[in-house]
Amino acid sequence: MNILPICDEQQYIFDVNEAIDSIPMKISYSMEFSRSFSPEELSFAIDKCIQGADVFGARCLVMDGRQYMEFLPYQKQDILTFHFSTEEEYHLFCKKVWATKINNREKLYYIFIYSIAGSYYGIHFSFNHLIFDGISVLLLTDKIQKVLLLKDEEVKWHPFSKYLDNLKEYNESEKYFVDKEFWENKFLEIFNSDYLFDDVIDTDESVIKELTFQTSKEFKDNLFEYCSKNNISVHILIASILAQIINTRTRCKRFYFEIPIGNRLGINEKNSLGVYEIGPPFIFDFTKYNNIFELYQSVQKQSIDYYKHRNFDWNTKILSKEYEEKYGRYIPQFSFSYFCTNKKPSVSFATLKHHNCETDFLPMTLHIADYFDWKTIGFSYIYWENYFTDEEVIEIHKEIETTIANILKIKGFS
Repeated sequence: MNILPICDEQQYIFDVNEAIDSIPMKISYSMEFSRSFSPEELSFAIDKCIQGADVFGARCLVMDGRQYMEFLPYQKQDILTFHFSTEEEYHLFCKKVWATKINNREKLYYIFIYSIAGSYYGIHFSFNHLIFDGISVLLLTDKIQKVLLLKDEEVKWHPFSKYLDNLKEYNESEKYFVDKEFWENKFLEIFNSDYLFDDVIDTDESVIKELTFQTSKEFKDNLFEYCSKNNISVHILIASILAQIINTRTRCKRFYFEIPIGNRLGINEKNSLGVYEIGPPFIFDFTKYNNIFELYQSVQKQSIDYYKHRNFDWNTKILSKEYEEKYGRYIPQFSFSYFCTNKKPSVSFATLKHHNCETDFLPMTLHIADYFDWKTIGFSYIYWENYFTDEEVIEIHKEIETTIANILKIKGFS
């Protein structure tokens, strides 16, 4: 038994889940296979791949008003199989799972095997975000496919508890106070930003809609080739273009997006399941930067700075009463997530399908990924229907693709 304080990102997730009457911060997706596997084969692969990851023996404890993660020995799970007659029946069952099988304490995940109208069997995963992030999804599903191909495949995971243990030491180190100075300056910068949506301040969550667009293979090839040759980060380029579009549409001159940055260090943590990514606010200041090139450089610098000071408990601080009294309320409004690997999967007979909730607490979330089809890029916009129309979202995406195409055409920023 190992009990450790949860990390700052987990604290934010825990608090959001507690504040809203559901578990909005969860990760839910399915693996759909292009070949037939029996429930027994799938169950064996799942169990082999999760038994060595300490997050699957974890639960959240609250002691003396503080949250901890307790890591217990893994207990073999009963992975049930369900047969649904229609897609609608399957999705209704998923909603029931989210409401009854996942909580903020000891029920941190639920996995089941299913088929729909006689289809090949698939696997459904629902995780409380307290123990999983987007990279964890990709790592776990890759391992499951490898075990399905070769039952003797060795599966080893670096413990997430080691990461929490290192953070415990960091919080008592000199580095913590160096990072504190950086973040105090950053808090002041954030305070001087405007809200993209003023009236969202008093809204906890809203009904959402989703639109997904898939680029062409040629578009992706050209974009990645250009960025590789010019040492340009694809996701920072797209985020900068999106910010420029939002600036034009809202006439807001200084605002922020939350953009997750990686926090898996070294070969060990790159093979670890858990919550490593953090989503700090990136500031887009159109009072200082007049073109996309300058804006890109600003965002790139922020990314480097955040990574240098990533372990500080900024989320807890920025949402505290002390911060609110000094600076005003910090309101996350726009999230930009990027999960493109730009490489052919080592095994590729499963398709991942992400499932969204019916409600969300951000007016706009954009997921960019290539795990659905690694040859193209998928843009998934999740948005409040009372803030964006379908037509507006379609137009925003068209502008992103057009701007990228123009940059590639002239071989550079203008």
